[in-house]
Amino acid sequence: MLPQVAEHCASDPFAKVKKMIKDLISKLVQEATEEAEHHGWCQTELTTNKQTRDKKTEEVNVLESEIEDLTATISQLTTDIADLTTALKDLAADRPKTPPSAPPTRPRTSRPSPMPRQPRQLWKPP
Repeated sequence: MLPQVAEHCASDPFAKVKKMIKDLISKLVQEATEEAEHHGWCQTELTTNKQTRDKKTEEVNVLESEIEDLTATISQLTTDIADLTTALKDLAADRPKTPPSAPPTRPRTSRPSPMPRQPRQLWKPP
């Protein structure tokens, strides 16, 4: 019995260890491949997110510029309204306080027309 065990061990004493090392290497290669794929996906997402962020930042800048322009316009229009209101008050103060007179009216005549009106013919019969 001992010679058989010795012969078996002598043939390949590290076979089990070699198999475990090969399995470990194949597992590490598979994990490295998965990690590389995940890294590629992350890079793609980061690039997409950066482009989206840049686009949205540009839109925000444009909208802020529009807000500034519209705020300036509102301020200018408010000033114009105040100036015009003051001018109207000045004109109202300068106007005489008498009520406006009624516009002249023409007297109606009840004269009959010399000839009765005939309806116009819009089309001529063939």
